Amino acid sequence: MKKAWERLDQAYWVCYRFVRDRIWYPFYYRFFGLKLHLIRTGLPPYPWYEVDTRMLYGMMNMAKWFVENDMRHNDYEEWERDLKENREGLDEETLNLHIEMNRQQRDADFEILSIVNWWEDYENRRQEISDALTEWANYNRSFLNDGKFHITFLDATNQMNDEEREHAKDLHDKLRNLEEELQKEEEEYLIRLIKVRECMWS
Repeated sequence: MKKAWERLDQAYWVCYRFVRDRIWYPFYYRFFGLKLHLIRTGLPPYPWYEVDTRMLYGMMNMAKWFVENDMRHNDYEEWERDLKENREGLDEETLNLHIEMNRQQRDADFEILSIVNWWEDYENRRQEISDALTEWANYNRSFLNDGKFHITFLDATNQMNDEEREHAKDLHDKLRNLEEELQKEEEEYLIRLIKVRECMWS
């Protein structure tokens, strides 16, 4: 009789796990859950985005989600105070290890906040580049009489005097410097985020 109940119990848990893992979880998370298996880039569904753009937006928006949903629950001072006051069963070495881990998490969270603060200003930086591009393109087009939209730098510079050509070069250099500066920052902040990824837990 006991073995029969054991087999029945085993059968119950096999069925339970099958229903939970193969039916209920897929249904619930497909229609109602947080869908944590997906990376939300925050990009509009158009136009085409290269992998580097999707990677940047995906990683930075995951960091932003972490700050808004998980990091706000972290209270380092209270956690450390509770640890010291309720240290029953912890020797000095273990206590100091937990305190050090808490402080490392705090430092990592501050780093993540710094990265997200940079990201929140990212679109303003891209707009600055777009404005510089528009300024440079409009200045070049102003030297063409046929109103062509697609022009080459050479088409415009052929119509300029030396002073105008130098101003066009300054506008182009400004645009290039803004693009290069932002590209370097993108790489820097992505690397910084990778280095603290293990501290991004709930």
